[in-house]
Amino acid sequence: MAATIIELIHEGVPLEFNVSDGDEFTKGTIMKLTGTREVEKSAENGDVFAGVLAMDKEKDDGSTTVSCYTKGVFEFQAASEESGSAGDLVKIAGENEVQTTTDVKLAFGRALTDFSGGEKVEVILL
Repeated sequence: MAATIIELIHEGVPLEFNVSDGDEFTKGTIMKLTGTREVEKSAENGDVFAGVLAMDKEKDDGSTTVSCYTKGVFEFQAASEESGSAGDLVKIAGENEVQTTTDVKLAFGRALTDFSGGEKVEVILL
C-alpha cells in the first residue's frame, strides 16, 4: 500500500532521481536509494530511504527520472508485528511498511501518532 500524503511542508520542490524506463511505481511509494541518485521501490527491512514518490511512473513510458518528496507528513502502514509511540524514530520495514528504530542511519522519520501492528501511522520526514 502506498503512503498517503497528508500535508506537504513547503520547504522546496521534490528531488529528481533516476530509474529504469521499464520500472512502474505508484505515487506515494516509499523509495529506497540504490546508487548515485538512483531509486527503486522499498522491499525489505534495512533499505536506505530516498523519499516518497511524488508521481506515478508508468512502465516503458520513455521516462528515466521520477520525483520524490523528502520533506512532509505522510501516513504509512506499520509492519504487522510492530508497535510504537508518538516521537519514535521509524525506518523502512518492508514494501511500503515502517517500524521503529534506534539506528539513526536508517531512520527517515518520526512518528506523530501512537500505533500498533498493521495500523496507519503519521510520520514527519526528517
